[in-house]
Amino acid sequence: MDMDKGAFEEFNPEMLQVIGTAVVQLLVGQASLSRESIADMVQVLYANGLDDMAVQRAVDVLILG
Repeated sequence: MDMDKGAFEEFNPEMLQVIGTAVVQLLVGQASLSRESIADMVQVLYANGLDDMAVQRAVDVLILG
């Protein structure tokens, strides 16, 4: 992920937890890691919480870079 320092300053702990949980699930399942696979896992894990700001922000960061 090529992000400048300003982008990292926008991250909040809740959003990082959402992304981290998705990454761990992919690693447990021995799936390949990519922005798309992480975004897909976030959407699967948080299907009922897609209106949550941290989840929306995580998906946006992964998809839009």
